[in-house]
Amino acid sequence: MTTQHTPAAATVSTPGDRDIHVERVFNATRDRVWAAYTEPDQLAQWWGRGNPLDVERWEFERGGHWRFVEQRQPCGARRATGEGRLNAAALQSRRHRQK
Repeated sequence: MTTQHTPAAATVSTPGDRDIHVERVFNATRDRVWAAYTEPDQLAQWWGRGNPLDVERWEFERGGHWRFVEQRQPCGARRATGEGRLNAAALQSRRHRQK
């Protein structure tokens, strides 16, 4: 039996002073959503505000580093960067998929 979900706005909560939890249902297979989040070339297609994105670093493992650079202008003069480390929640999703 296949369950259909209607795409909806994201649900955002802040469970701690340094945590943000974002949850959203997508009208796509689990494998497709997984690839969109874990494969750098696919991640660059949707992350951010519609500007070109360079995924400079994407280590999808516990404690792995990530660094994204969003080009705000076509000439690349102004950039927005984001970087951080992955926590255990990302790996829990990975383990769930592999079962």
